[in-house]
Amino acid sequence: MYACDKPGRGPGVAYVDSVFMQDYSVKYVIGEEDVQLHRVRANREGKVQLLASDGLKHLSHGRFLHPGSVVTDNTYRFMSAKAIVDMELCNGEFVYLDKHVVFSNAWSGRLYVEHQLENPTAFAANDTQEFLVTDGSAVHFIQDGAVTWKGQISGKDIIQLAGHPNDSTRFFLLAPDALYRFTATTHSLERILEGEDLTSFDVDVRHNQLVVGTSDGYFRCDLEQGKVAEDILRKLPWTDIRTVKVIDGNPWFGTPKGAFRIGPAGDITYYASKRWLPSDYVIDIAKGQDSSVLLLTDGGLGIIHFT
Repeated sequence: MYACDKPGRGPGVAYVDSVFMQDYSVKYVIGEEDVQLHRVRANREGKVQLLASDGLKHLSHGRFLHPGSVVTDNTYRFMSAKAIVDMELCNGEFVYLDKHVVFSNAWSGRLYVEHQLENPTAFAANDTQEFLVTDGSAVHFIQDGAVTWKGQISGKDIIQLAGHPNDSTRFFLLAPDALYRFTATTHSLERILEGEDLTSFDVDVRHNQLVVGTSDGYFRCDLEQGKVAEDILRKLPWTDIRTVKVIDGNPWFGTPKGAFRIGPAGDITYYASKRWLPSDYVIDIAKGQDSSVLLLTDGGLGIIHFT
């Protein structure tokens, strides 16, 4: 608050400052040109870890206006010998998928389960330490420390899996031409939606919907029946959606030309160029610590903070 004298209003007129939310970015650049970044996650303690083509990475010395670096993570030295193909969170802890097992360094290393797939490509986890693993076509369900179900899809390869945040019995699987639902209690895998050029999705718990990205816009569909809730939306900063993440009820979209968030009123906040990101090609999005958002690009990581 401050006071000033103004003609016609008398001395000491008070003006109250208005509080507003300010977003800003802290960037972390990867200096190795031949290294590809694939995944980013932050665990319950706020540690950020990245999965790259040559192993695990973490962040070093970044702050506002002073970019940091993406460097090799040697926290657990034996991990350098692991051929990790995917990374997820389970109960807020890092869990990894390699060529042979699903495992974690948390829980005293007790999580170590063979998935029985020769060339796994992706997996999903829930908070009861159950996992759905795929090689693109075959699907294996891990429960109580063992593979308890094996299935298969026809058509194009599975490109993404995700669990329901509030229902440990349901998983969802995405292929470029279809969306599937797996129910753990009945071991049933069913196709709930057919489409074209599907690229990514996430669960919107608030609206009981799936937000599905395509190569030309995005749409929403019902969680239960797979019925499309609205026409595909294309009035966007960029329509070629590569990754989707719902964070605090708001969908975020990653594209080759930056990332954007859709607010509750349909307002769009767009993050692109060097002010916000090390590069514009956004590969993955994740929730960070203290309401921050992690935007992984092919040139490093941009963390969007809100103060």
